Amino acid sequence: IIVTVGHAAGEAKAFEWAKEEPRLKVTEAGKNSRIFPLDTGLTRHGPRAVDALEEFAKFIHPEIFGTIEN
Repeated sequence: IIVTVGHAAGEAKAFEWAKEEPRLKVTEAGKNSRIFPLDTGLTRHGPRAVDALEEFAKFIHPEIFGTIEN
């Protein structure tokens, strides 16, 4: 599960909500800590699209591409 988050005050709340939401906790993603934040700046077309692809690669295959840097 990927939750988009921005940098404005309070925007990280969506990600925190997703991690704690009981209906999501029972999914395979919730059970296996596979809920990830994605910067909203990476969701628009442009040069940062490559950055988004790198983040997705880390979400899907951390053993190959490494872990997400916060």
